[in-house]
Formats: sequence, C-alpha cells, structure tokens
Amino acid sequence: MRSDIGQFAVLRELLPTIEANLARHRAEAAPWEPADYVRAEMYWGSRPSTLTEAAKAALVTTLLVEQNIPLYRRDTAASEVGVWPSWLTEWSDERTRHAVAVTDYLVATRSVDPVALGRARAQCMTVGFDAPMNGAHLLRSLAQVTLDESVSSICHRNTAAQCHDPVADRLLGRIVADQDLHVRFFSDLVSAALEVAPSLTVTAITEVVMNFQLPGTNLPGFARSAMLIS
Repeated sequence: MRSDIGQFAVLRELLPTIEANLARHRAEAAPWEPADYVRAEMYWGSRPSTLTEAAKAALVTTLLVEQNIPLYRRDTAASEVGVWPSWLTEWSDERTRHAVAVTDYLVATRSVDPVALGRARAQCMTVGFDAPMNGAHLLRSLAQVTLDESVSSICHRNTAAQCHDPVADRLLGRIVADQDLHVRFFSDLVSAALEVAPSLTVTAITEVVMNFQLPGTNLPGFARSAMLIS
C-alpha cells in the first residue's frame, strides 16, 4: 500500500482484524467486579498497611494511569469508524474497573490518605496527561499503547511480589490477565498494520521505541514514584 495513506484509511483496513479481535476478547475476558477481590471488612481490626513505599507508589501510579486513557480520549475522530468505538468502550470500562479495584485496596488497607488520593485522581482527570508519542497519529498510538500495556503488566507482576498480601496477589493477577488480553489485541492490530502500511507502521514503532517513557510521565509526583518503582 502506498506510503501516504491516511490514518482513517489504515483504520478502515484494520476493521476486519478489530472485529475478529473484539469477538475473541469478549469470548475470553472474564467478568469480575472489584468487590470480588477487595472488601473493607477484610482488613477491619488489622494494623495499618504493611506495604512498602515502592508498592504504594506503584499502585497509586497504576490507578492514576488506568483512569487516563490517551488513545481513547484523543483519537475522537478515528473513534467513529466501524467497531472501533465498541472496543474503545470495553477497553475503557476494563481499565476503569482496574482503577476502582486498586483504589478500594489502597483505602481498605489504609495505605493512603483517601482524601489526598481523591484529589490526585481529580487533578489527573481535570488536567489529563499524554504519553509523549501518543495523540492524533493512529499508528504511533497503537504502538505506544501496546508497549504501555506490556510495561504495566510487568509492573503489576513485580508489585504483587512487593505487597506480600494474598489479596493483592489475587487482585493484581486478575488485572494482569486482563492486560494480557489487551496486549494481544493491540499487538495483533500492529501486526495487521504492518501488512496494510508497512513503511508507516515501522516508522511509528521506531519513533515510539526510541522515545519511550513510562506511562504517566507527566503525572504529579511521578519523578519520586518512578525512582521508587525502578
């Protein structure tokens, strides 16, 4: 395909892959609710949180990132094409569920000041943030989100080991299972894009990889959190 193909043309060419992946995702994704894993009474009478500062930083950063979805919020014009909005809605709902579950866990274990956490979440939702290579460029967005979801999945696995809590282990394991499906969805789209517009897709992947930063780089207090998480 010619190298000057526009992002909407690419998205239209990807619609069969999106439809097939959405059907697979709906068949494989397990329905769950935060209360299935975290209930406040589980920690009544227990001593204050024993989470390490690194685990707290990782969990707080996770939920702030989960509630801000650059691809979903920024590619509004592209989101009107075919089944794309259906996938974006489901992906958004699942990420929101992750954020709610992590918030419930942090509050139940008295790991954070709930008022301060609420303010941080409100600030992030008001100001928003963008990954450096995200935005209106569809192919860069797909490559960026594939990497972001992969990095986040690895971080969740490592965070679970830091928490030393079976509840956190089960909850983060459930989130990782969702994220693995997200990675599969987006990586399949990138693979299909390599067939549709190889030159543009390789360029987009190269730009994203060469400029990669952790999701949420522009979040308040991210520098300290990143140092703890690393």
